[in-house]
Amino acid sequence: MLGPATTGCQPPGRRGGAITRTYSRDDDGAAPLLRDRLIHGLGQQQAVLAWIVEGAQIWYQAGCALPDMPAAVSTATQEWRKGCDVIFDFVAGTLCSDPTGFVESEDLRQRFNNEWTRPPHQHWGKQTFGERFADHPARAP
Repeated sequence: MLGPATTGCQPPGRRGGAITRTYSRDDDGAAPLLRDRLIHGLGQQQAVLAWIVEGAQIWYQAGCALPDMPAAVSTATQEWRKGCDVIFDFVAGTLCSDPTGFVESEDLRQRFNNEWTRPPHQHWGKQTFGERFADHPARAP
């Protein structure tokens, strides 16, 4: 059984009280059968989902919100993305927001292909570039 929902701005899952049921552990520390029941048991999955939703409702009704990401984490995340996400790298290094400006999509794709695709990557076609760029969270508004 999951613990009762609490009020206040404590994240769901960080309850004041502990669940005090004792389980014997297998080699990797998991309670036997518990993992299987959570993976395969529809009732257990529904109970966990209901507990998560209830906690989220209590959290938001109490006016709580997650804190902003620390600056060091944000900076490290952006640096990491520049090294592994070519669209993020392209947007960060090439584009700027200009409410009165525009760029033709084909010109943008050609510049991306000429300057930002690195071996072993192939140049992107119109459809691939359009789909990946349009859905990417780093694109300029």
